[in-house]
Amino acid sequence: MFCGLAFADDQAERKKLIDSLINKHNIFEKIEIPGTIPRVWVTPKFHLLTFSKKKTFIHLVYSYYYTKNSDYKAVRIFDNMTGKEIGGYMPPYELNLK
Repeated sequence: MFCGLAFADDQAERKKLIDSLINKHNIFEKIEIPGTIPRVWVTPKFHLLTFSKKKTFIHLVYSYYYTKNSDYKAVRIFDNMTGKEIGGYMPPYELNLK
């Protein structure tokens, strides 16, 4: 029972952080799952971050969705201004930005 509670707490905290990155900090515009891979739409503020912070924030999204469904083995990254795919995140290859 304790492990299940810790798991739920971790997921709740991840969700809270993701919501903050969308609603408070405007790093992400939205996250969608139109098919089999989550898509995160990043804002101009995302582009101003260091590579390390970009990787941390995208890993947060990956961790949240992978924990919900282990079939989600990657995250696709789209620019919210152009609508174009600008990269992806897939362990063990990590973050790849164009």
